[in-house]
Amino acid sequence: MNEEIERAIAEFHDKVFPEVIVRHIGEGNNKLAFFFTGPFCFSCGLSDYFDDFSFILSKHLGERYIVEDRHPLNDGDSGWIVIYVAEREENHN
Repeated sequence: MNEEIERAIAEFHDKVFPEVIVRHIGEGNNKLAFFFTGPFCFSCGLSDYFDDFSFILSKHLGERYIVEDRHPLNDGDSGWIVIYVAEREENHN
């Protein structure tokens, strides 16, 4: 899985680097954690970056991943930790 994650990150960076830099920081319980940093624009749809990465990640991993949670570091000035989870039928309820 790590190779596919690295490919997803590379594809994402091809589109948004250096404005947004993402790094895989952990996984467990069908969840993946990523650190987002860079001089991205907060008012330009910050969540769009997270959603765009979700689409790319899902394509590379062969199943749909959605944003489960996101945590700003230093009010977002130092970056964001974003947790993705594999979408399951029960997530639709």
